[in-house]
Amino acid sequence: GEAMSPGAAAALREMGVVSVGHRSRSLSRRQIAEADVIFAMTSAHLAAVVALDRDSRDRAFTLDPTGADVPDPIGADQATYSRTAQRIKALVDLRLKELLS
Repeated sequence: GEAMSPGAAAALREMGVVSVGHRSRSLSRRQIAEADVIFAMTSAHLAAVVALDRDSRDRAFTLDPTGADVPDPIGADQATYSRTAQRIKALVDLRLKELLS
């Protein structure tokens, strides 16, 4: 997999998160089957998950409950990376609250 981009690492550092050795990797059918819930960044990612495993339809969602995509900031300026990181954090917090209630 690919290493985290410098912009993503900087955005995490701004939020006090230290990332050690994160690398992207392809999603496997096994990971889908073992997951209780799956959150995708975009509707295209969600469609790809469901295409890999039709049984995931009832537990796979976009991270944004409105269905809006969270676009990858790759190639954008640092401010875009930072805004994206803050949005992801807010959406994860929201989804965790939903799961825990």
